[in-house]
Amino acid sequence: MLSGLPQGSGVQIYIGGPSSAASGWTADLVSQIREARIPINAMYVPSQSWSDPQAQAKIEAAQIPFLLEDLGLPKMPVCMDFEEQFTRQNPNGAADFCASMCSYLRSYGISPGAYGSKDFLTLLAGSVTPPDFVILADWVAKKYEPTDPHTSPLPSNLWVNPGQRGWQYAGGGASLSGVPVDLNALDFGICLIDPPPVVSPPPLIPPDAQLAPGSYTLQNGGEVTLILPPGTVITSR
Repeated sequence: MLSGLPQGSGVQIYIGGPSSAASGWTADLVSQIREARIPINAMYVPSQSWSDPQAQAKIEAAQIPFLLEDLGLPKMPVCMDFEEQFTRQNPNGAADFCASMCSYLRSYGISPGAYGSKDFLTLLAGSVTPPDFVILADWVAKKYEPTDPHTSPLPSNLWVNPGQRGWQYAGGGASLSGVPVDLNALDFGICLIDPPPVVSPPPLIPPDAQLAPGSYTLQNGGEVTLILPPGTVITSR
């Protein structure tokens, strides 16, 4: 399936949580995705019932650094998944829980985000400790389409900076390479993408380096190749 991703696409992985139904994510699989330089967005599915928001947040937030470590993703941004059917029942409890989670995650060096409906994310914007980024759940398509998250139905004055917005714009029947998926348009700032490997240039040879007897060979065309330990190569003509 990864080979069928449109260019520039990424993968949203679920790291766990009390309400998470996802499975199969392993450190090895995540490593393969990273080696392919495919962007990763990490999702955590917290409790969807909030009778004691602050106490629940303290317990759940403490688990997230370990979940990230287990997948080889220490301290990457984490988005909390708040499903509308539950936030509609107790919006203030959900908002209080999210605010506490944001505070705890920042204390662990983790940038917190929130996924949810337009109404819930708008409510979070007024929090004392709002999330650093958001992913709006608003399905307007059934297939992949190039989409700018900053054109989503979320009010344009909220989370306006690069790296602060995502938009889950397709779901409920959308598929990719025949696999049912939800499709998101995300700012790369809320994803992890590994840079290309750094290729070190060969070490420089001092201009006054001397040829020792027997340390060079003459090749066709008069090319001289000098090999110096530990494998440094210099060529002159």
